[in-house]
Amino acid sequence: MRRDISVGILIISVILVLSYMVSRLAQERELGGPTKNYFTLVDDSIGLLPGSSVKVAGIDIGRLLSKSLQNRQAKLTLEIVSSVDVHKDASIQLQSVGYLGDRYLKLNPGSDTEPLVPAGALIPAQSSVTMNKLMDDSEKLLESWTEVARSLRILVGN
Repeated sequence: MRRDISVGILIISVILVLSYMVSRLAQERELGGPTKNYFTLVDDSIGLLPGSSVKVAGIDIGRLLSKSLQNRQAKLTLEIVSSVDVHKDASIQLQSVGYLGDRYLKLNPGSDTEPLVPAGALIPAQSSVTMNKLMDDSEKLLESWTEVARSLRILVGN
């Protein structure tokens, strides 16, 4: 009876170790090696979901792990392959893929002359032009042109 319990515990332990190793290998293979986590804070994370891409020069180098609310901003936790050096002057920019609102994170890794930042550090976000901002600006522009047209009609007397 004791031997059966020992064999059972051994089998369960081997299964757990193998499961961990397979999941770790799958994670490394998916991003191409070991990874480091960083975070950034943005005002608007609409269109970003866990798993959204982090890119440098259009190449996937990471993904969004999670997002949460921190002091009225979205805190985005990023997983980036360790082979990409992130420097002190690095920045993140939210980019739109198309008109449907899908977004990704564009990493500017910074200049080689600046020191590297450690894993877990904040990468500042830069503001970027989004479709929502373009639509809002074009709506304001249209309102301005409508007002100009009204003023011209009054001046012309029509």
